[in-house]
Amino acid sequence: AIADENFTLDFTAVLVEMTVAGRYLKEYGISIRNVRAETKPDTPVSSLSAVLAYDLAGGVEAGERWSSGLFEATLAGDKNTCLSRHLQLPEGDDLLRLESYCLWDWPQQLMSLAVGDGVTRSNTFGQPVRYGGVRFGSDFGLAPGLVIQPTLMLNGSAGVPSTLEIWVDQMLTLRTEIPPGPFEISDIPVQTGAGEIRAVIQNALGTREVLTQPFYSDPGLLAPGIKDWAIELGRTREDYLTADNRYT
Repeated sequence: AIADENFTLDFTAVLVEMTVAGRYLKEYGISIRNVRAETKPDTPVSSLSAVLAYDLAGGVEAGERWSSGLFEATLAGDKNTCLSRHLQLPEGDDLLRLESYCLWDWPQQLMSLAVGDGVTRSNTFGQPVRYGGVRFGSDFGLAPGLVIQPTLMLNGSAGVPSTLEIWVDQMLTLRTEIPPGPFEISDIPVQTGAGEIRAVIQNALGTREVLTQPFYSDPGLLAPGIKDWAIELGRTREDYLTADNRYT
């Protein structure tokens, strides 16, 4: 029906050849902005998977044998994961439970929901606390390549075509050719702590100009547009790594 009379049948080769109007074909388009994402290899997604892992150690000390082990079981679906980890200490026969929890992830929103054992994030005036309960909030681990800290920007000017080098804490970060006139280098990555960024501009005659700028970067700083938040509710976990492990 879509080919009208523009088709041929070859019964010997079991083949149909037909010419159809373009309106019947699916439109194919490429977005330059998304080329990098489209060229990534497809990762097969399993509806359900399970992993059992262990790490065993043993030896002889002072004529006595000892052994220990770490055991982990994981059950995962499309965006859900449940994990339980246990430890066998050399001096005891009891199998101690380290943590057990389930995760529900929303990668597009960089958010996750965790139910079970967890650890609070430490703040300026406190320490992390183990607890059993619920956590809902941002999870940047869902996008390992995302840069959540602010980056540096450097402005300058070159009178003639020159070579520009950017050094961060004595490490070469960028070397490029620049045309005459003002320039701006943005999204310069930096490491945590205090340091110095140095720009070296050298023209064809060998004349060099050096620009230096100190900086300070803290892991708690967030880039513009990035929000980091979490809501946690539960009971404090006491006597971790002991048989008396309990929630209060």
